[in-house]
Amino acid sequence: MTLKAINAFQEGTYFAQNFEAFVKKVNEEGKGLVQIQYIGGPKAIPTLEQPAALRNGVVDMAATTASYAGGIVPEVQALNYATVPFQELRRNGALDYINQLMAEKNLMYFARTGDGVKYHLYLTKPISRPDLSGLKVRIAPNFREFFQALGATVIQTPPGEVYTALERGVVDGYGWPLLGVFDMGWQQVTKYRVDPGFHNLEMGVQFNLKSWQKLSPEQQTFLERQRDWLERLALEKSMADVAIDLQRQQDAGIQVITFKGEDAQEYLRKSLDTAWAGIIRLSPEHGPKLRELMVAEQ
Repeated sequence: MTLKAINAFQEGTYFAQNFEAFVKKVNEEGKGLVQIQYIGGPKAIPTLEQPAALRNGVVDMAATTASYAGGIVPEVQALNYATVPFQELRRNGALDYINQLMAEKNLMYFARTGDGVKYHLYLTKPISRPDLSGLKVRIAPNFREFFQALGATVIQTPPGEVYTALERGVVDGYGWPLLGVFDMGWQQVTKYRVDPGFHNLEMGVQFNLKSWQKLSPEQQTFLERQRDWLERLALEKSMADVAIDLQRQQDAGIQVITFKGEDAQEYLRKSLDTAWAGIIRLSPEHGPKLRELMVAEQ
């Protein structure tokens, strides 16, 4: 069986690398059983069009984020807002719950390829407290409500357009994980990083459900074994790379704005409350149950 795969991120960049390592390993060890035809990144299919292409069977697998699939399955964005470890979500039924909802749209969450990393707000202008009034900020769907609650005017663009938007002043900042800034060259047009970080980086491999169901039990077992390897690799690599990129950002001249005390508490509380309020508003039936399974402290 040959599976056609797409990546939400440009080939070779940080957030593409773990999946590309997975593809290489599957193709080396799965000869005669399973192969992956990797058609590339956003140049093959634009990032924001990939979830629909996956659902419709244009591709069988996508290395993407829950944020980009949120327009099809709103509840999947809850994976960004979990405060318990991902492997616990496998054990306690949260991931099964998500997959029941995804199955209704012919999708399946297969593997986590990014974990243990926080998102941050990056800016070209300084702020002194959690107030983004008057600022235009590039967002992804998973933190739209949060930045709006802080007063920002939010703009959603694919990652490939962010550099130009910053350079031209179309946006004053962006939300992005701690990792991956240098792949995009954004350190050249970024002056500040806001601490503390919020939410959890979620990146993963999603399947077209019918494509998964066409696989034999032997093929599925083989891919699940490769999945376990991928998830270990992703977590170990993230932990090591965080320290490296913190130093790289400092060396690049990115200054740190650190909220403390009540400002920090308000910032983090608002990030979580607005996120889950959005999930519950979009999915009043499933949102509260997902929060119960995914958030350690209510």
